[in-house]
Amino acid sequence: MNIREKIKKLPDVSGIYLFYKNRELVYIGKATSLKKRVASYFAGVRNSRPIEAMISEIDDVKHIETDSVIEAIILEANYIMKYQPKYNVEGKDDKSWNYLILTKEDFPHLEVVREHNLKKESKKTYKYLFGPFPSIKTKEMLKILHSLFYVSRCEPKQKSPCFDYQIGHCLGVCAGEVGKMEYSERVIKPLVYFLSGK
Repeated sequence: MNIREKIKKLPDVSGIYLFYKNRELVYIGKATSLKKRVASYFAGVRNSRPIEAMISEIDDVKHIETDSVIEAIILEANYIMKYQPKYNVEGKDDKSWNYLILTKEDFPHLEVVREHNLKKESKKTYKYLFGPFPSIKTKEMLKILHSLFYVSRCEPKQKSPCFDYQIGHCLGVCAGEVGKMEYSERVIKPLVYFLSGK
């Protein structure tokens, strides 16, 4: 089966694709639709990326299906770090990789830790670890997650309620209006499910 026939048989689902040249893995990518994304490389339109310049030399393509796009992102990141394909310019340097942690507290905080700082973080300080996420916009991402899940950025028994509480984005950790168990059920559990791809 030649490569174009293989592409036609690719599924219209999320996952990662692997390009080979002379049995050497040279590029790894992620896709919402494996069929559409891989086919786009062979449609005749080219851009300035190095992989595009040698696409005609690709002689094999493989794929791995995933249940979600976020799973594809994580799988792609892990494969790039493991196999170091020469045409994957981004993702090889661990400085651009980030992890999310939920701290070990009665009311856990959501924080971002870079790859090179992860080893410095004691496992005693966090309960959950998610990632790696390459090239993630951490400020924007944290803002969205705080808004969606009401993750507390305040501390219990503060002198006055936090700003998030005043605008309805905090369940009242700072005001003593939510207990540890309720916070875990309403905030932490759904957030962990989400970040785990469930």
